[in-house]
Amino acid sequence: MTKSLLIVDVETDSNHPHHAHILEIAVARLNLGTGTVELPVDTLVRPDCPEDNWHGCWFMDNSGVPAKLIRQAPTFDSIRPRLESEIQGPITAYNTEFDFTVLGRHGVDIPKPWPCLMLTCTPILRLPGRSDYKWPKFSEAWHHFFPHERLTESHRAGPDAVNEAKLAFELYKGGYLKAPRYG
Repeated sequence: MTKSLLIVDVETDSNHPHHAHILEIAVARLNLGTGTVELPVDTLVRPDCPEDNWHGCWFMDNSGVPAKLIRQAPTFDSIRPRLESEIQGPITAYNTEFDFTVLGRHGVDIPKPWPCLMLTCTPILRLPGRSDYKWPKFSEAWHHFFPHERLTESHRAGPDAVNEAKLAFELYKGGYLKAPRYG
């Protein structure tokens, strides 16, 4: 039985995963027995692109992170060894298609992916969409599972990964999130 689950969250300069540069990354480790969450990786990242590419992006405009901190942050290549050593276990994200694609674009392999949290929540929340249920925003999933707990969105990778881990634990306890079978 899996004892822990990793949840990754990336903040980028673009909402197009095939073009996005990572500006911040966090990995939360969820203990599936107790629900406790640790944050072994939580760092800003200096992207390998001109500042014009990221300076006015959504993350920079909404996170409160000054550009100076991004300029002083480590490069992705310098944090990659630590990141890759941390993500050897089962891993998911709120939007695995986006986060895993961005990581793959940066040369990171996801060896043991678990189901996407957003897609797992979709048939549970049953929010009306155009032809079927729409994919819920994280805040919609949070309010469904934690109706009496306020969600503070800082648009930062660390707090987002911790909140996503709390959601993952609720999904796991409820029998909605199950370990995939590998090979």
